[in-house]
Amino acid sequence: MNKRILVVDDFKNSLAILKMTLEMKKYEVVTATNGQEALSLFKSQKFDLLLSDYNMPIMNGLELVKLIKSSPENRNFPIVIVSTDTDENKKRDALRAGVTYWLKKPFKMDELIKVVEKIIL
Repeated sequence: MNKRILVVDDFKNSLAILKMTLEMKKYEVVTATNGQEALSLFKSQKFDLLLSDYNMPIMNGLELVKLIKSSPENRNFPIVIVSTDTDENKKRDALRAGVTYWLKKPFKMDELIKVVEKIIL
């Protein structure tokens, strides 16, 4: 059975590229365009990894992480945040909230694949 990844990004072009890249590596990918939609999907389906943008409308990546990690059964759930943001305080806060890895945009797709494989394989 293929590993399932929930990918969240408010930019539909980025979302499409991430989805296509991960599917080429045989991952099953479900997408959301904001944190609120992602949280709903997360609660109703089983995933092996969450890959989320940090800066999004409605609910940002940090808020999403905090809500997911607030549940004891999700404390060890792997989450990768991708962001163009260079604010070290935001990165620190995300890591403290339970983010597994912070990936700075722009990145090469093979770098993303290495991070994903390291976490869920």
